[in-house]
Amino acid sequence: MCRQAITTTSAPPFCSERCRREDLRRWLGGAYRLASTPVNPAIAIAQDPTLDLVTSNHTPEEST
Repeated sequence: MCRQAITTTSAPPFCSERCRREDLRRWLGGAYRLASTPVNPAIAIAQDPTLDLVTSNHTPEEST
């Protein structure tokens, strides 16, 4: 985070607890993202119909 050398093992792999918390804040805030290919929801549901249950308000009992 701050690019200081790691001199203690109290917060590995960060140099301090402050940098560790800042890294977590950035992940939770969406500053960091994992690279992936955009997914077309219609194609994803066609390949795995159970995904439709996640995106709709239906329960498995209601969809039968």
